[in-house]
Amino acid sequence: MSVLKLLTKVIIFLSIVFFIFASFLYYNDKFYSSMVFNSKKNGYLAIALDLVDNFYNEIDLNKYIVKEDLEEDQVVRLILSGSDVKMMNERIELFKEVGYIKDELNLWRKARIELNNSQEKIKYKFHGTSISSLVRSDSFSIRIKHKKEGNYRNLMREYSLITYKDELDISTISINKIASDFGLLSPHGKMVIAKINNVPIGMYMLVEHHGKEWFERNHQMTNYTILKSNDDWDRKENSSGTAHISNSDNLVNNKEIKTTSLDSPVAVAALKKLFVAIRDNNLEGIKEFVDLDYAAKFLSLSILANNAHSVSGDNLKYIYDHTSGKFRFLFRIEDTIKPIDKSLLSFNSSWFLSYSVASTNLEVFKILIKDPDFRNLRDKYLNQLVNNKDSLVKEAKMVFDLNYQTLLNSKNSVRRERFKEKEYLFNLRSNLDTIQDYLNYNKVFVTIDSTQNNLKRLSVLNDSFV
Repeated sequence: MSVLKLLTKVIIFLSIVFFIFASFLYYNDKFYSSMVFNSKKNGYLAIALDLVDNFYNEIDLNKYIVKEDLEEDQVVRLILSGSDVKMMNERIELFKEVGYIKDELNLWRKARIELNNSQEKIKYKFHGTSISSLVRSDSFSIRIKHKKEGNYRNLMREYSLITYKDELDISTISINKIASDFGLLSPHGKMVIAKINNVPIGMYMLVEHHGKEWFERNHQMTNYTILKSNDDWDRKENSSGTAHISNSDNLVNNKEIKTTSLDSPVAVAALKKLFVAIRDNNLEGIKEFVDLDYAAKFLSLSILANNAHSVSGDNLKYIYDHTSGKFRFLFRIEDTIKPIDKSLLSFNSSWFLSYSVASTNLEVFKILIKDPDFRNLRDKYLNQLVNNKDSLVKEAKMVFDLNYQTLLNSKNSVRRERFKEKEYLFNLRSNLDTIQDYLNYNKVFVTIDSTQNNLKRLSVLNDSFV
């Protein structure tokens, strides 16, 4: 046998051994979890892991065996003109230069969308404010609005296509659906494959925009005003990495207003009074303007998700119901849940500290949670969540199953998404267990002072509320 043939066989053998060993590591959850964790801190490792994910995704034969053709409503087909495509590319570069998606530069444009074998006229623009997905992968999100007199997509006149290159994944749908089923104002969607001029641009989360039709159809609200902080990210705060946060978040002067009511000034006045009550630490003043039952549900779901990003700065939306004269809050997690610290000592502070930057928006909840009546109401809803643990986990699994075929028809790594599913379900169960531990904890200290023969003093301290 020639030396060349022998060397070739050795190389082939070593390559096979290396592939088997590398595959073993790749499909080992502990090793893969470590790689994912470290890739978030190391850009080069993130690129390497993406390449490995893509390689194994391409040679995953099981993916091709179980993959099925998508239903028509699992694909969104946008039809853009050449000038529209050119404009999108120019706007992407402009937004990168500006540093965020500026409203003044993000205008609605006319286009068409294929729907039920016909073409419907629509308007579209870029969705969101952050350019993180544009910078990382030249991927963008889109807001779509159908003409009022045209055909809608599954009764949705206005909706967003949010790129999977953002921070979201299938668990984003699940946690928002849990909130919606719990009675909160929480839009949730599904995964689709988006195409522009019949060219696939990736997997997107399609979610209805919380507009007039959504409020009326899903929540029977027709007389409301939405107030949120302006998302002008060229403020001084953005220089310190706090783009969402503004020093004026608790001022009505820094609010965008969208309303269906003729009395929107009433909502502005109510919010101003609410902010005064927050500033003065006036619990009764806050109770006058907040729907307490809704706020207790909202806080219980927020604790389960342990993710305060969605209520920080310009993310929080105050929804004033003119019928009840009370404020509610939009629940909208944009990424996923975070694990709650197992320490019971920090349970009531965990959610407030879960975002990297402190937000004054949280003050209203901090004041409410000090009230025993409100805390008991919140704990009642936490107990409902714990009692429904098996159902919540089952429904979460169902969300992943319903979106699995869309995943298979995308170029996203099945391995990565299955890992995220395991991580989400683990955190969901773990958070519910921690909540149960908190609810079950109770310790009472009793002190009897009998220093005087005819007088005894009894002092009782409940450690649960300290």
